[in-house]
Amino acid sequence: MNNFSFYQDQMGTFTTALIKIGDVTGAIVKLPQQNQHQTALNFGFASSGEVKILQETNVEMDIVLKIAVPGKAEKTNDTYIGVLLFPGMPKFRSKRHFWNNKVLGIEMGANVSQTIDIHYSNVEMSNASASCMSWDGKVDNETWTPDRCQTNHTNGKITCRCSHHAFFAVVIVSRFLTIMSNLSHYINIMNDASTAAITIGNVTGVIAKLQTNSNMNFGFESSGNAKVLGDNHNKVYDFGREIHLPKEAIDMAQKNNESYVRVLLFPGLNWNHSNIFKNEVLGIEMGTNIVNLSNTIDIQYKDATMNQLKATCMSWNGQTMKGSSPEWTTSGCKTIQTGYKVQCKCSHLTFFSIFTSSLLSNDQNKPEKTLIFPAPDHPLNLEQAANVMKNLSSILDLMGNASTAAIKLGNITGVISRLPQQNQTNMDFGFHSSGDLMILNKNSDVGTCIKQAVHFPKEASELAVKRNGSFAGVLLFPEIEKLNKTSFFFNNEMLGIEMGANISNLSETINIHFSNVNTTEFNATCISWDGKSKEGSKEKWITDGCLTNEANGSITCHCSHLTFFAILMSSNENGKISSSDLKTLTQITKAGCGMSMFFLGVALFMHFLIRKNKASQAVKILMNLFIALFVLNFCFLINESIADLKVMAACVAMAAVLHYSMLATFTWFFMQALHLYFNLYKIPTDMKHYMWKICITGWVIPSVVVVGLLASNKYNYIEVSDDNGTSVAM
Repeated sequence: MNNFSFYQDQMGTFTTALIKIGDVTGAIVKLPQQNQHQTALNFGFASSGEVKILQETNVEMDIVLKIAVPGKAEKTNDTYIGVLLFPGMPKFRSKRHFWNNKVLGIEMGANVSQTIDIHYSNVEMSNASASCMSWDGKVDNETWTPDRCQTNHTNGKITCRCSHHAFFAVVIVSRFLTIMSNLSHYINIMNDASTAAITIGNVTGVIAKLQTNSNMNFGFESSGNAKVLGDNHNKVYDFGREIHLPKEAIDMAQKNNESYVRVLLFPGLNWNHSNIFKNEVLGIEMGTNIVNLSNTIDIQYKDATMNQLKATCMSWNGQTMKGSSPEWTTSGCKTIQTGYKVQCKCSHLTFFSIFTSSLLSNDQNKPEKTLIFPAPDHPLNLEQAANVMKNLSSILDLMGNASTAAIKLGNITGVISRLPQQNQTNMDFGFHSSGDLMILNKNSDVGTCIKQAVHFPKEASELAVKRNGSFAGVLLFPEIEKLNKTSFFFNNEMLGIEMGANISNLSETINIHFSNVNTTEFNATCISWDGKSKEGSKEKWITDGCLTNEANGSITCHCSHLTFFAILMSSNENGKISSSDLKTLTQITKAGCGMSMFFLGVALFMHFLIRKNKASQAVKILMNLFIALFVLNFCFLINESIADLKVMAACVAMAAVLHYSMLATFTWFFMQALHLYFNLYKIPTDMKHYMWKICITGWVIPSVVVVGLLASNKYNYIEVSDDNGTSVAM
């Protein structure tokens, strides 16, 4: 700004010039030395930064300046007016920012100004307040003040009338930032209360004292009233909005000397973002630097209209602006959408909102036709579902000229697609949480609102056409009964896939993707049924031909054949025991094995080193039994230590020796019983090589079994878990 006299010298005989220095734009105008009846100079800046010198001020531009000029300027060599617009200015102050991050600088080479009017257009003021402020340009004292400037708001426009030349800007203060920052007043009047409900106009919320060593949960009713829900976040509450604060976040706040949490719901906001769900923002504050949480803050939205929308969790840090509106981001938040529920799992504290879009995006299309059939009287069993899949080919005639058709059979939904006879490609279908069927393109995102997606590789289509198959059909069967007392199908659903031909042994797998699978208390496994095999009176589900891939709360089944598919959820509580029982049993095992080894060792010592007489056949058999028992107890004693090494070869060797010694114990018990039988019934045992035959039977037969299992790679390790998450490997 101090170099305008240099720009004036460069102008030569020109009276006006435009200036561009990087992103900075502006203009300079020489003032006439004689009275030329000029009363004002007008400048205009477009949103792009382009500057114009105007004849009138009633033009549509982002910023329009009207600088009053007296009839005759003071006699001086520097009679000019210079204007520069500085974009991309940093935040003005905590919770305040410059409008569009722009600052306007005005410099005059003479004291010619009487009044400066600056008109700002398209200023969104519904959720904020604004003030015209100025700075005198002194670097050692960068103080912005509203003094000497008047602020006038009219229909989305702000006019600043100032009586001096300096730097000018419109400073925006967000309404809900102001409310959040002023909540300390309410904390001061809470006295000894641990919680307090807050109502400020239509803004509602709660202030609560932080609890030590505990989670905290809050809920908002449909009326907007906020409640403290207690520590049980898994309980189902009838609240439209629920917030779960993990213990980790509370501990982090307390370390920063914070004692209270503030949760406010701001409804009815009016921004340029028309896709903010219900125009509401949720603000959560617990001091500063609550970021990078390993246990996420969970915010759950429940609303019936969510069924028809695709939701994305967004957050705003309270600082970064885009124009006069917050700059929202998905960073740090994960979206889980199931039906009418949306859960935001965020690793930080700030302002949150849900952005919604239409159910169908550019990469998702509905089938060309919808075929509706009468609903069955009762949920189909597996055998009836198999018959439906077998008759899919009969639907082709009902499709007419359509290449794809959605199928609705009561609550059974699906799709059928004709296979092209040439130039086959991959095919992808998806089931939305609302039940609608979609045809997905290559780059479709199935992570938010698609609960199941099926990918047919090109190889499957080519093989089907080669074997006279003419269609690909997928049906989703709900309300499938439990497999047994401890196992059930995920969401009680089963997917049937048919292509009119026998498709198996694919090198490119058919991928069935299941979203939002909670495996916290269950083991999830991809299983299949061929539509006919039975095990007794029950259908025979197998894991052969399918690989289970679990990642980020979803499961993908990679299968090499066509049939019925489901995810089997097996309770893993059966494999858990209480931590006290695990500790007690471990101690008993070690004590028992130690005592057994001690007395077995004493017996073997006495037999081999102290014995004076020749041992009888019965004693020899007994000593072999003692050796087998000693090795068995020793293996039990060191089993856990070997497993903890996490060396697979050592683990397999340990399992083989343990199994061998156990089998040898059984065989030597049998040898002992057989020898006793011979003695009781006076059957002669003085046959040739009697003891050699006994020893070969006792030691060799177990080794045959163990070698066979080793060759088949049947040895592995297992983990026994307790209810505290502690596990013991063996």
